Amino acid sequence: MFVTKRLLSPSDFICDECGAVTTDFVVLTAGTVGLGIAAISVVVGGLSDLSFDIRDHLNGIQVPGVLFSSIYQEDFSNGFGDWSTLIGAHDDPLLDGVLGPFFDQSGEPVVLRDFYFADGTEFAVLEFDLTAVGKWEANDDMRFYVNGTLIDATRLREQNIQSVLSDDSDDTLVAYQFVERSSVTGAAVDERLAIANATVANGATKDRDAIKSNVNRQSEYAVQVVIRNPGTAMEFGIGRNGRSPYPGEAWAMDNFLVQGSQTDPNAETD
Repeated sequence: MFVTKRLLSPSDFICDECGAVTTDFVVLTAGTVGLGIAAISVVVGGLSDLSFDIRDHLNGIQVPGVLFSSIYQEDFSNGFGDWSTLIGAHDDPLLDGVLGPFFDQSGEPVVLRDFYFADGTEFAVLEFDLTAVGKWEANDDMRFYVNGTLIDATRLREQNIQSVLSDDSDDTLVAYQFVERSSVTGAAVDERLAIANATVANGATKDRDAIKSNVNRQSEYAVQVVIRNPGTAMEFGIGRNGRSPYPGEAWAMDNFLVQGSQTDPNAETD
């Protein structure tokens, strides 16, 4: 049995729609891509110029009291950053991602950092969180230094906050706000005791052991330091004095915010 095949005529080929959608889609997609490339080449230069204009405009804006060019924020989640530490920090089961903790009680600045401000900045405003570990005695005080000069020493006994030394000028203001006290129990106390007793704190006597009251509590404070006329560069230092030092009592800082201001942040406004 023979099968007769009919030859397709040109009109048959034109009318045949098999595969037409795929063919059309390829052509249309190629055309769309071409138009997109052409459009990008036309607008990319203008968008680049516009982005730089927006950046320059924002850098030039001054919200009242704040210079955007001199803001510094650090939560120490990735280490100490540009802070210089003159002593080593110690491990702690509860304090992680902070500047510290430090057992130091020498009274000298043991952590330092330079901050830079725009020329003509009237106030440097530093705000941060402080954790005080242990039962601090009446003679223990936190100390802050600016360019190597002691500007404030404050005793911290939870809610009993007492400034014992300051430069008594309008050029510096240090304010503490007690936030909370928390108790430490269980394995964390034992671990803290082991760490403290394995390390002789700077200035502590070797025959004195850490006891639970040195490590079984910690208090949180919010601190603000305001410096008038800081200049374009200012070194800020932190230390703690302990006249009767006990191993285990420690301190740490976190959530630093530093900015330049043209107005006193504590000034009364109408």
